[in-house]
Amino acid sequence: MFSDDTERIIPRKRPNYTQIAIQVVIILMLFSYLAVPLLLSEQIDRNPQIEAIWLPAVFIGTMVAILGATWLETWLLRRTWAALAEDMGFRYSPPLKGSKPTIQGSYRSHRFEITQTTVKQGRNQTHYTNFAIPLNGTVSTTFKVQAKRLTHFNRDVTGDDEIDRKLTISTNSKKLLENLLRTQRIRLGLLQLRDGNRRLQLTMDKTTLYYTMLGRITDREYLVAVLAFLVQLAGATERFEQIGR
Repeated sequence: MFSDDTERIIPRKRPNYTQIAIQVVIILMLFSYLAVPLLLSEQIDRNPQIEAIWLPAVFIGTMVAILGATWLETWLLRRTWAALAEDMGFRYSPPLKGSKPTIQGSYRSHRFEITQTTVKQGRNQTHYTNFAIPLNGTVSTTFKVQAKRLTHFNRDVTGDDEIDRKLTISTNSKKLLENLLRTQRIRLGLLQLRDGNRRLQLTMDKTTLYYTMLGRITDREYLVAVLAFLVQLAGATERFEQIGR
């Protein structure tokens, strides 16, 4: 655990208040749907039209609130990403028909791209924020970092108790992994990525570092911190390729 915030490489992600608002509205509307008929049972018995009006009103109110909160979250995402790109000299591409919101640029001598994608499963939608950091040259080492799951028990053990409790790391170079985990900022950064992302997927092939996290990220400080950490991780891997093998 990280008891001291001065040790943090990646700040704690701020709560997504629009999602919280959606959940609160749904709970209140469900409560109203169940409770009001009981509280107004005598009035409904005398005037059945009350129930006929109330039920559609609850449904319409719920849908309007959810759509409004979703629109607000999308607006905040575009506003945050556009302001971040303008202030730091990056390029922001708003979502157009058939495209996705994107930030592109160069940070500490590494090109990068941040995108937001949505996966539809039936009536449900799951949002992801994706980072891609092309390496400055091809490397021979690869690795994959995932959040620890029950199916990963005793798989790819690193010998670091805290890392092994929270993460599963597979690589074609144990020497690279040892080198990365000896760097305190990288070790802490990996653990802190896991703290904010229960579906952590961090992969490096021979040309690009990829990171995918759940949700729409409108926290500017968090976005920049994640980008800075990924660039540091890419740079450390490049240096290992040049002098560490």
